[in-house]
Amino acid sequence: MINWRCGWKKVIIYAAAAILAAGSAGGCILPVQAQELAGDGPAGGISDAGWTEEAVFSCDELEDGDELLTAYLNRLFYGDTEVSAYGDVGIRKLTDTSELKLYRELKAAVENIAAGARTSTVVEVNGLNIRYASWKASMQRVISYLLMDCPYEFYWFDKNSWPVYVSGYGSMVTSVTCSLTVAKEYRGSSTYTADAAKISAARNAAANAKAVVQKHADESDLEKLKSYRWEICALAAYNTGAITGNADYGNPWQLIWVFDGNPATNMVCEGYAKAFQYLCDLSHFDGNTACYTATGTMSDGTASGAHMWNIVSYNGGNYLADITNSDSGSIGSDGSLFLAVPKSGTMDKSYIFSNARGRLISYTYDSDTKTLLGRDVLSLAGDDKTAVKTPVKVSKVKITARTKTMDLKKKRTQTLKATVYPADASNRKVTWKSSDKKTATVNAKGKVTAKRAGTVKITATARDGSGKKAVIKIKIRKK
Repeated sequence: MINWRCGWKKVIIYAAAAILAAGSAGGCILPVQAQELAGDGPAGGISDAGWTEEAVFSCDELEDGDELLTAYLNRLFYGDTEVSAYGDVGIRKLTDTSELKLYRELKAAVENIAAGARTSTVVEVNGLNIRYASWKASMQRVISYLLMDCPYEFYWFDKNSWPVYVSGYGSMVTSVTCSLTVAKEYRGSSTYTADAAKISAARNAAANAKAVVQKHADESDLEKLKSYRWEICALAAYNTGAITGNADYGNPWQLIWVFDGNPATNMVCEGYAKAFQYLCDLSHFDGNTACYTATGTMSDGTASGAHMWNIVSYNGGNYLADITNSDSGSIGSDGSLFLAVPKSGTMDKSYIFSNARGRLISYTYDSDTKTLLGRDVLSLAGDDKTAVKTPVKVSKVKITARTKTMDLKKKRTQTLKATVYPADASNRKVTWKSSDKKTATVNAKGKVTAKRAGTVKITATARDGSGKKAVIKIKIRKK
């Protein structure tokens, strides 16, 4: 039986558009409902005695948690391009000092919880001076502006339950305690405790992914693409439960699970494809190389299912890149489904590919992919061969010097030569480095300049990611 992998159900995300749209210039805010539960309030409305009261607010207009998480993760991984334009509306609109204080402290707590820096979701704000008769209206305004200004940060929040406890003296509210209910999937040891480990996983995964890009920054476009495939396959583990229908498809954590370093978190094709797309998006390519994500149906002739894969535009052509099925044990582990062109077929119908064992695999774009990406991206080359040859890695680096002894007068500079083996290595460039820049420096072309007497090591490292390098020791004298 052919072992091929897919399993993804399309989820259309509308982020928090309704929330952001509510933040118009006129200062419209979201409806927030309050239900009074218990408390004595100020006796007779006016009293010098202390009192407490409780109400529960609901936020029915807040988007689904997964939709908010998707937007939050996009901002975390890609930067601040999707930050709400209304992020400080509350600061501008809340003119009451106590309301503004309540807003600022709640907002700081919510942001810290979202980032994994705080686990308790019980937030107490003291030193307030709000009239008892209007405290619910004040709380509604504060909550509404919070939902408008930082909606994505509420991805962990159960929007149906926001208990608020207030206390005060006489006719004034002096203290507000908000207990923000944590949704079950992010909950720690209690209803009002967030699981910091799970929430922090997103931030750690983003850092790990960026480290992969930095690791291969000096490689050619082709080498980067190849390296990203191997990196993802080394990090990822396929969720075999998807084959039997037990996977939670469309989960925004798919991308995180690739880079979180946790072997217990497995993913489906969505994770593989999004991880490859993300690494390419962060990369600087020398040519017109670009990556796109496609969805549709994959079939091996005996079974078919929904699937997500990538299309790579490289060196004037478009090629299929199925990272999921390039992993070990899968139908394309021989490399036949990575940077590959089809054996036959068309964009409008299906493309047919063949692996090294002669098994045929078809890919059919869905209508959304055709509409979004168009023929220019989705039309592939048409002969039965891989797009490019596997790059030849460097096996050895050798440094040649005019002399291993320099001085600060007559022999102050010299240019070293680095020879890379084999001669047909795909990337023959090296990076030069001095062990002590105060003794001698070396530039990108291997030119060494003596600075003071002493001994220095100059290293030439292959830039193809092979890790091969050579070191030469140079002695510098005063005369």
